[in-house]
Amino acid sequence: MGGASSAAIQVIDGGAEGSKGALEITGTVRPGFVWPFAGAAFFPRSPPMKGMMDYSKFRTLSFFARGDGQKYSVTFFSTADQNSIPSSYPFETGGDWREIRVPLADFVVDPTRIRGVTFMSGTPGQSFRLQIDNVRFL
Repeated sequence: MGGASSAAIQVIDGGAEGSKGALEITGTVRPGFVWPFAGAAFFPRSPPMKGMMDYSKFRTLSFFARGDGQKYSVTFFSTADQNSIPSSYPFETGGDWREIRVPLADFVVDPTRIRGVTFMSGTPGQSFRLQIDNVRFL
């Protein structure tokens, strides 16, 4: 998107609730874009951001998170305009796994048009470490 932020993902051992592993997202958010961020995204269809999925039968996005104590957000790309700012749900992390439940009705513009979900940091000038596990729509 023309920014200077960077992120990397890797599977690590020892996930939430005794799972075998989790996804670790590390990176640095840098200025250089109107809305600086870095993180990891899930796109339900290919190519990314082009195809949409209907998630209207689900009410909640649930996941476990832990990390460096910083503020993060999960964003939902679900508007008719592909270039609009996504809706976001903020959350914080700590050293222990914590379940986070996002009520989709409050944060998803149109659940029939989900193009992507992103777990991200948006604090410019900071490096970050976020781990997520057991991500699921309920």
